[in-house]
Amino acid sequence: MTDDLKYYRQALGINMLWNSYPIIFFIRDGLRIGPQGSLFTIAYWAIGFLLMWPGNLFSRLYNPNPLLLFFWGGFISLSCIYWQYYSPNPIGDGSREFLTYTIPFVFLFLLMYYPNDKVDCILVVMVFYGLFASTGLIYHISTSPNWHLGERAGISYAAMESNSNPHTFANNAFATIIASVILLWKTRSIALKVFYLIAVIFSFAVMILCRTNTSLITLGVALVVAVIFNARAIAKAAFSFKSLKVGFGLYVVIALILAQFGFVGSVLSNYSSAFTQRFNRVLYTAFGAEVGMQNGGGQIDHSASYRVESIKRTKEFLLSSKTPIGEVLMGQGYKSAFMDMPSLDAIVNQGVLGFLFYNGFWLMIIFTMIQQYVRPANNLSLFIAYFSLLLLLFLASGGQAVDISAWLLQAFFIRFLGVYPTKSNPELQLA
Repeated sequence: MTDDLKYYRQALGINMLWNSYPIIFFIRDGLRIGPQGSLFTIAYWAIGFLLMWPGNLFSRLYNPNPLLLFFWGGFISLSCIYWQYYSPNPIGDGSREFLTYTIPFVFLFLLMYYPNDKVDCILVVMVFYGLFASTGLIYHISTSPNWHLGERAGISYAAMESNSNPHTFANNAFATIIASVILLWKTRSIALKVFYLIAVIFSFAVMILCRTNTSLITLGVALVVAVIFNARAIAKAAFSFKSLKVGFGLYVVIALILAQFGFVGSVLSNYSSAFTQRFNRVLYTAFGAEVGMQNGGGQIDHSASYRVESIKRTKEFLLSSKTPIGEVLMGQGYKSAFMDMPSLDAIVNQGVLGFLFYNGFWLMIIFTMIQQYVRPANNLSLFIAYFSLLLLLFLASGGQAVDISAWLLQAFFIRFLGVYPTKSNPELQLA
């Protein structure tokens, strides 16, 4: 029992590192507790590290995924060299950059103490952690005088109240859905199945309130992938007597809710319409902005327009005769340009080698994801395989290649994705 509590403690610390921002935004910006800015984030991560602490550093270290570690370590090492020796723009506070490189490696090192046969503890804690963050969001918007039903749900930054980040909470809800479905599928307890099903429904409602294209589209893609690789098992489970009873019960509950609260159907219709309109604007921006603007029609999505501009700038950088060949090979230098697309950010700033390391990492992720759909190493590895679908969309939808929060997530992937237990070399021994 004591060992299980230790693993749940460490699992909480792990979730506080790789999925930190929903709770940070709720406590720091929603409740206005603690210092503002990055100081609160560093303190939050420090608590996560303390919870992850194994107690004895001279014990067993479990192997990460070697291929992912090779590409990830190669890109980070190259970026560090560029930071020191090829940085055309002033970077500012060097301590911030130092932490950007140090914290993910410390996280990966502590992850290597967590045993492979206890990964279900991470999923269980993940569900409760995600539900707490989503409940915090619901509490904030329900008590905020500036939010009204139909608006995108998010928590405004304390330092900049005009901006919020609904993507953070939508992604957290997506993670909760995937973890809950896997645990629901694996558990035999009816009570736990009902709890995880409620967690799925609640998290889906949060995703709708956040109204983010990326998470909703990824959820649809994940559903298609699950059906493709588990069609027979899903059909068998869906038409079992227990599933039919649960499905009928849900139908009755939903029908009663819609009957008693008529506005719910109207709200769902409005959110669906808003999602469709925004998705159409994204497609229009990507494929027809110039033509449409010339004809005086259509609406553009400004966030998507930044990515379109990034693609144009990258083409000009790679294909222009004015760009020296050495600059194409080596890149323009550390953080010389913000491309808002990490896969392009890597080649513009770190050159061909940076592009190969960065995108090689994600290519290995794709191969490993497919492997996990067919023969998962464990439940957590299967979760990462589905959650990675969201990250693949973000390669083309925003972010930077050098980013501490992204590197923390990638360290989590490296430790657990596709790591099978082996009899010949199950672990590294430090003592």
